[in-house]
Amino acid sequence: MDGQSGIFFQPWADVVPSPAQKFGRPTVSFHIVDAGPVAGDYPNVGIEQGFGNWLEFGFTRSNHTDGGDPAISPLFNFAGMNIFNFKMKVLSANSHGRKYLPAVSVGGVLRTNDPFVSQSVAHKNATNGDIYLVGTKLFVFGSKFVFLLNGGVRGTNAQKYGYGGNTLNWQARAFGGIAF
Repeated sequence: MDGQSGIFFQPWADVVPSPAQKFGRPTVSFHIVDAGPVAGDYPNVGIEQGFGNWLEFGFTRSNHTDGGDPAISPLFNFAGMNIFNFKMKVLSANSHGRKYLPAVSVGGVLRTNDPFVSQSVAHKNATNGDIYLVGTKLFVFGSKFVFLLNGGVRGTNAQKYGYGGNTLNWQARAFGGIAF
């Protein structure tokens, strides 16, 4: 939803697969979030490209449908914003023969033409972004049980990943998740 490969705004440390020293096939995505009758819907279309199985970059167009609440919906009733992203894997999972090591990546997101919430009050579009460090580890137990741990820290000047506007200062925010 925010460009880079991952789970709903959380990047994974792994990148879009590609052959060594070559570009892979692009990955195209479509996501839609029903944010309810006030905020409307967020249908996003994106494309990601990998290189050498260590680099990923892409573009996502975050589109938006209008909400129907005349008091609050005008804070959200805009066409959407542009999202550019990159990610570089600095450590592959299980590197150096260590089965416990996660994949580790650094990356960034740049959002332009962000008109939502606080920008709508100021009648201007904003630019905001993130830089992050993320670790991801997939654990397999037997042939039937698998879980994924993901976590990291991001520096950002965006509220709610840009959908809530900008903050006054850059802030560090931890993120993480587990999937079974």
